[in-house]
Amino acid sequence: MKEINTATSYDVLPVVAKSAGMHVIAFNERVIRGNTVVYEYDIATCDNDLTYGDVVAGIVSARYTADDVTAIMLNLLNRDADPDKYAEYQQEAEELQQWRTVAKRVAKEVIAYLG
Repeated sequence: MKEINTATSYDVLPVVAKSAGMHVIAFNERVIRGNTVVYEYDIATCDNDLTYGDVVAGIVSARYTADDVTAIMLNLLNRDADPDKYAEYQQEAEELQQWRTVAKRVAKEVIAYLG
């Protein structure tokens, strides 16, 4: 899985830019203060039009490859796994689902904003 620093909520609308035919979506803005103010975002890309489904898919794939999703789902079906391992599989599936929830929320905001 690709590692991305993330927060599960955000205070600003996602930022959408188009470059070389690709849409770039920056979301989950975080401000880190120390001696300097630093802004961090999660980044996702969409090669296609900005439809709800394309935005959700772009955000999910920013963190999980198709192989990751397949492995997580197949592991979850493995009820013969030892209980500790199965608990790990359940946790992975829950994390994927939480990320999908974030993706859907951001996609709704992007589509509503671009209306």
